[in-house]
Order: sequence, then C-alpha cells, then structure tokens
Amino acid sequence: MKLLERWFVLVNHWLHIKTLKAQLRFWGVMLVLLPSTCLMLVFTYYGLYPFYSQIHILLLCFVILLAVSLPLTMVLASSLETPLKHLFAGAAAVRAGDYSYRIRPELIETSVIEIRDLCKLFNYMAENIDTKTETLYFANKALTEARDAALEASLAKSQFLANMSHEIRTPLNVILGMGELLAETQLTPEQEKHVRISAAAGENLLNLINDILDLSKVEAGQLPLERTRFSLPEVIEKSCELLLIKSQVKSIRLTQSIAPGTPVNLIGDPVRLRQVIINLLDNAVKFTDTGEVALEIRQTGTREDGLVELLFTVRDTGIGIPQDMLEHIFERFTQVDSSNTRRYGGTGLGLAISRHLTELMGGRIWVESTVEKGSSFYFTVLFGPGDSQCAATSLESGTEEASTELVPKLPLPVPVSGPALHILLVEDSEDNQLLVESFLKKTAYQLDMVENGEMAVQKVRQNRYDLILMDMQMPVMDGYQATQAIREWEWQHGLGHTPIVALTAYAQHEDTAKMQDSGCDAYLAKPIRKKVLLNAIEQYARRQTI
Repeated sequence: MKLLERWFVLVNHWLHIKTLKAQLRFWGVMLVLLPSTCLMLVFTYYGLYPFYSQIHILLLCFVILLAVSLPLTMVLASSLETPLKHLFAGAAAVRAGDYSYRIRPELIETSVIEIRDLCKLFNYMAENIDTKTETLYFANKALTEARDAALEASLAKSQFLANMSHEIRTPLNVILGMGELLAETQLTPEQEKHVRISAAAGENLLNLINDILDLSKVEAGQLPLERTRFSLPEVIEKSCELLLIKSQVKSIRLTQSIAPGTPVNLIGDPVRLRQVIINLLDNAVKFTDTGEVALEIRQTGTREDGLVELLFTVRDTGIGIPQDMLEHIFERFTQVDSSNTRRYGGTGLGLAISRHLTELMGGRIWVESTVEKGSSFYFTVLFGPGDSQCAATSLESGTEEASTELVPKLPLPVPVSGPALHILLVEDSEDNQLLVESFLKKTAYQLDMVENGEMAVQKVRQNRYDLILMDMQMPVMDGYQATQAIREWEWQHGLGHTPIVALTAYAQHEDTAKMQDSGCDAYLAKPIRKKVLLNAIEQYARRQTI
C-alpha cells in the first residue's frame, strides 16, 4: 500500500509539471525506477525475499539502467524541444507582424508525428497570412489611389462648376440687366410680354445654376454652416416676400404663423434656413392652383445640450403626391411624373438640396400628401438659443396662434440723383461695362472704367474715389490681387480707406472669405439688379463731394 501511495504522489507531481522539458526529465527518472520496482514486486510475489541479501547486484543493475536511460531521455528531449522552440519563435514573429518566418523542413521531418503536423500547420497558416496580407496591402494601395483620384475628380468638378458658373453668369448678367433696362422704356403690350418671358427664363436659368452648385457642394461636403445670431420672424418675412407676387398672380392666399412660446432669437445659419423655406414655399405655390399655402413654425423640444428643435410645416392645397412617390420625392431630379416637368417646370433639385441642408443642420425632412387635396412638408432644425425672447402668447383674441396673411410691400424708391460720387468700375467685359454705365445713367455719379486690375491700381494712384466696383475674375491682374495692391498703397501713403465692392459670379462660402481676406468691404453676386447696385452704392460709398 505504501508503494502504491508513493506512485500516486509521483503521478500527481507529474500532472502539476507545466513545461515539457521538466516532464521529460521526470519520465526519464521513471524509466529507471519502474523496472526496479517491477523486479521488487516480482521477487516479493514469488517469495524470493532472501535474494535481497545480494543488494549490491540490484544497485549495480540500477546504475546500469540509469546510465542507459538518461542519455536516451536527453536525446528524446532535444528532438522535441528544438521544433517547439522554432514554433514559439514563429508565433512571436507573427505577433510582431513578420509573416515570412517558416520552420525548416529538416526539423519537421525529424520530429514526431504530432509535432511534425503542428509545424506543417504553422507554415501553412503563416504562408496564407503572408499572401492575404500582401493582397490586402495592394488592395489598400489601390483604394488609396482611387480615393486620391476621386478627390482630384471632385476638386476638378468643383472647379469646373465654378468656372462654368462664372462663364454663364457673366452673359446672364447682361441679359437680365438689359431686360430690366428695356422694361423701363415705353413698350407695347406685346413687347412687355416678350420682356417678361425673357426675364422669367433668365431667372429659371439662374436658379438652375444655383441649385447645381449647391448640390455639388453639399455632396462633396464643402458647404459649411455659419453660426450667427438672427431673428426668426425676419427670416420668415424675407423668405415669404419672394413668393408674394407669384402667389398673388395665381390668386393663392399665403400665410405664416409662429406658435406661442417659440424662441425667435436664435443662433444658426439663417441663409440655409431661408433657402430650405423658399424651396418648399416655391414648390407649394408652383403646384397649387387654388386655395392657400401656409407656413407654420413651432418648438418641439429642447435637448440636454441646450439646442432648440423647431418644426417647420409648409401646407398647400395643391395637386398632391401619390403614395408610391413619397419615398423618392427627395431624390435628385425627381418629380411626381414627367408631365409635371413640362407643365410646372423645374429640375427636381430643390427637395434634394433641402434634405441635405436639414440634415446638416441636425434635423430631417418628410412629407405627407393626398392626391388632389394637397401636401404637408415638415422639417426640423436645431438652433442655439439667442436669448429668452419668444413669440407672443396670444396673437389674436380667442386663439392660441394667429396666421398672418402676407401682402406685398411697396418697392423701395430707386434714387435717380445724389451727391457727385466718383466711382471706379473695374470690369473686363464690355457688355457688363455698358450695363453698369446704363444703370447709373440717370444718376449724378461720375464713372471711370478700366479693363483689369493693373489699370485699376494705376487709376487709384492717380485719383481718389468714393467707391470701387471690382470684378474679381480678370486678365493681367485679377480683382483679389488688385484689391490687395490698393490696400497696400493706402497703408504705405497713409491714405483713407476706399470702399471696394466686389462684383463676382463666385458666391460660394470660400469665395466670400477669399474676397474679405483680400480687403473687399462687400460683394454683389452676378447677375446684378439695378436697384441692388444703387442701394449698394448708397450704403458703401464714401460721402465726399468732388
């Protein structure tokens, strides 16, 4: 029994040995002890105990067995330990990112079957990882090259659109401007009709250019949002004013309302908000023949970060939208059916741009509609609170909220006379020179004209001007360089600041910043209206009588 207990202790000890080398040494000792123990059991079993008197023979046998088993154990340990060391080194190499490590074939062939299979499996795994890593590297390289090419293509597209915008806006400026001047002359009813149709076609072309530019900027992620303080009622009023004449021509009632308790002083991008509202109101008026179009605004909640969520609703009593088109109405170039494109006009870009803009402003847009009964477009936008001012709690006795019907305001009077301001026009297009000259024909303004920025700098060094109208895209020296040169000349000679208003077909955000950085005080986007130009002169010109 004691002998068995010792064997159990030895086996338990072996089970707790963690390394292979220690286990091999343990079993080497067992190879020596096991024969001796067996001999002892045999001698005991057959009653040969008296032979123990010859203990020295047994000791001699023990020494012989030990001398034979220990070398064999060491050889066995070496044959197992060497490939296992290489396996461990290979695993460490793979972990470090080196997938070229392989176990040599001669080591594999001299190993036991189990170790041999394990080494072959490791080599197969490392080879596969190496191959797939190389494939992934080339795939990533190809994707990087494709990404760079796409970025270059996007940049080229944006540059192409910007250049095309300039090239189209320049003659369009003359077309609309001359049409405006022609409308001020004595015309027959038929001539008035033709001028009105030409002006409407020019406006449609201008809207198409703006929509394409906006959509390309949004999709390229190049349309940053501003964060400025603004008045919500002012934005709503300016947005609705543009649709008043169109709605009155169709005898449609246009109303707007702000729910009680809605914050009216906000922080966000009023320009993009106004763009979405105008798109939706324009569509509503366009597709409504009778009835009304209503704009409603109310607050739906306040987030934990303090941002205010507003819900805008544009309702109309128009033709409506079929249910199967509701999911696609916000896609590019989409209208209810092809006949609407011919009947109502438009490109189908307005709603796609509105969807992008509302998402940029942290909201979403959706629509509910019934054919022949009308549509309701909803969109939410997040704004920062400007202050605690809200819409009045009661706008009309007996109601929580009152709708205000909008009526057109009288146009601002256009000044036909004024102080003898000295104005420099820098414009390379003879047609645009003629147009601006015609706009100022009935005023007392003195106008000098030059064809490029270099000539403008020379003129400024020779004369003092109350205002400079600077085209930004010109040969020899463009408007940016000319403005910088003029500002540098003024600084070097201690002269006063001459107001410079840029005339540009580039009206994107980055172009505006570039004009401001060059030293321009303001800009007018082509095509330029006569009233807008005269108002800009009144606002920015330095009051100095020559």
